Amino acid sequence: MPLVMSKQQAIYRFGRFRLDPEARQLFRDEEPIPLRRKSGEILWLLLQRPGELISKDEILEEIWQDVIVEEGTLIQQIYLLRRALGDDPRIPSYILTIPGKGYLFNHPVTLQIQGNPSIADPQHEHPAPTAAGETDGEPTITSGVARFRSPMRGRLLAGGLAVGGILGAFLLWIAFSPQRTLPSVSEPVPIVLPFVTFPGVEEQPAFSPDGRWVVFTSKDDTTNQVDLYLKEVKEAEVTQGETIRLTNDPWRKSWPVWSPDGKRIAFLRAPLAPAQPGSLMILTVSGRVEQEVAQIQEGHGLDWSPDGKQLVVSENRLPERICGLTLLTLIEEDGRSEARRVARLTDVPRINGHHFPKFSPDGKSLVIVQSASNVDNDLVLLDLATQQLRQITHDRSKIFDLQWPRDSRKIFFVSARTQRKELWMIDPQGGSPTQVKALPGGFDQFSLSLADSRMVVAQSNDDTDIYLHPLPSPPGEQKERPSAWQCPINTSREEHSARFSPDGQSIVYVSNQTGFWELWLARADCTNVRQLTFLRSETLGSPRWSPDGSKIAFDHYQDRQPQIFTVETLTGLVKQRTADNQRNITPSWSSDGRWIYYTSRRQGTLQCWKLPETGGEARIVNLYDCFAPVESADGRSLYFIRQNELWSMELETGKEGPVRELGGKLVARQWSLTPEALFYAPPEKGPGLTLFRLDLRSRETTQVATVGGPFFFSDTVPRFDVSADERRLVTYHVEYRVGDISLIENLRLK
Repeated sequence: MPLVMSKQQAIYRFGRFRLDPEARQLFRDEEPIPLRRKSGEILWLLLQRPGELISKDEILEEIWQDVIVEEGTLIQQIYLLRRALGDDPRIPSYILTIPGKGYLFNHPVTLQIQGNPSIADPQHEHPAPTAAGETDGEPTITSGVARFRSPMRGRLLAGGLAVGGILGAFLLWIAFSPQRTLPSVSEPVPIVLPFVTFPGVEEQPAFSPDGRWVVFTSKDDTTNQVDLYLKEVKEAEVTQGETIRLTNDPWRKSWPVWSPDGKRIAFLRAPLAPAQPGSLMILTVSGRVEQEVAQIQEGHGLDWSPDGKQLVVSENRLPERICGLTLLTLIEEDGRSEARRVARLTDVPRINGHHFPKFSPDGKSLVIVQSASNVDNDLVLLDLATQQLRQITHDRSKIFDLQWPRDSRKIFFVSARTQRKELWMIDPQGGSPTQVKALPGGFDQFSLSLADSRMVVAQSNDDTDIYLHPLPSPPGEQKERPSAWQCPINTSREEHSARFSPDGQSIVYVSNQTGFWELWLARADCTNVRQLTFLRSETLGSPRWSPDGSKIAFDHYQDRQPQIFTVETLTGLVKQRTADNQRNITPSWSSDGRWIYYTSRRQGTLQCWKLPETGGEARIVNLYDCFAPVESADGRSLYFIRQNELWSMELETGKEGPVRELGGKLVARQWSLTPEALFYAPPEKGPGLTLFRLDLRSRETTQVATVGGPFFFSDTVPRFDVSADERRLVTYHVEYRVGDISLIENLRLK
């Protein structure tokens, strides 16, 4: 029976949280927290009976009613609910598990009736129920669990319309399950369980060949040290397996892979200083003995051949500045191993590189990620005998991880081809990718143990905030910059890509504080913060102001392809500017506001185009490897990125070349153009940001500021901007980064 209320609205408060059943929304302070439908219903049931043990059978009966589901489904929903509340099951603040019995809400709950503030009992003992609809001006509560229903759904059901029931179910699905519905009860239901929840960031999990162990990397919160760990997977108590630390030294480790016999683990070790080479390491699991077998540049993936005789590594190559594949053969001599380079498998200068190599089950080929940019990826197959490449996907979408299991004919990969990160599989012989259903999305890395119907996934979340700063006064300026110019814009979610308005009085930035990526506006003193777009976007970015400040151009996914949009800053009116079958990103404006520049992925390369602001046919500006174009204030030059290096082109003559004053530094998108100068921040391993100024007239370079971090260098997201008058600086940095590993049981892949 539903909870029925007249005029007043019930709000359940506990700790920093409040649940608004009428709005079907959970809040932490003033921040909305995304919650799936069934998890929301379970929370509502628990909040109505705080301190009372509710059996698993009763929860299943109340929430799923006549639908038969397995207990694992309830465990999965409790896990998702705890994750939304930030509740540690080992030391629970809210939801207490009573082993073998059920669950108990172990926190005081206040029921507040809006419109009748006198009703606010911490234990909220409900008055005796009356018949539904008999209100007498007071809230009427019927027995049973309250359901999340919209007013529209109630009216349609009351009318007895069949279509109303369908619409109501659809509204419920939207309310608490924006990603997916649960699978049919006739299919096995995957169970998602926490596996590794250390403080810090756990990533890159990999099952041992027998499926008994998982190796992973873990970054310590305080020291930033990254080490390798092992955790045992037990049959009965998957969260209670033994955890073993394998390494303990200052070198950063990555890409651990098992030998086919499960006795050794190969991994990459980054250098302590940028000028030093990295290492390919092999660790004997039983004795925990490490050995360097080869020196490599910074790597982007590693795999061990099925016969155990070879390793393939993706490594950066200088001075080419691309990421290619190297094949190494393992030589065993006198109890020691050495990896000898056999061949450079790929060396394609027109693309950014090849990443995440994985051997086929027979060891005769490799599947790799081919990158035209950080977000423009596809899978290609490399025949090791003929050295021929064959493309097997044509999505041009970000690929985060992949695996070719030894006992499968399918290739599995995590891709944002539908905006959200999901697991897909594809036959290497041809065909289209198929989404793996009934799995939680949003994870970055994974490992499969198909024989045990298990999977481990790693998911990381950042809290990045925006800070505004006064730039130091130049020599000769007597007046100090106001200290009020230094202020933060922060939430518990992510904010980035801030840009100053032409007059320097406002900023636009990207945030996912609503659960979706949207554009937000604020004054340059961090006041008057407001949401500008309401697109509910999974992928949105690259905002740029028009010269008159009336519009902002940005990129946003439409029909699985990023396109260029503009939004009016006063009215919020959004207009789509491109609608072709190309990936169009990183818009900017010409100095006179008549044109919108953008990057377009065409004919296997990134190109720079421009289209009239008033509408019309787009024109090509630069055909080859041109990314993130920005026109100078005098309209004479176009600055852009090529292979992460900053270039410029004379618009009248077409003459182009790298900005030589930067000395070849790979700044990617970490630069900002003002009428008088180019500001840039080279990538550095340290926690701060060092800002340089190149005067566009004198061509002199000076260091102007150092801002404390921590910052996260990105090829694709700008981390700072300078106002046109060069008096203010806006930055974003990482407040904290959390990454955990989950185990998925009862996995069935079709």
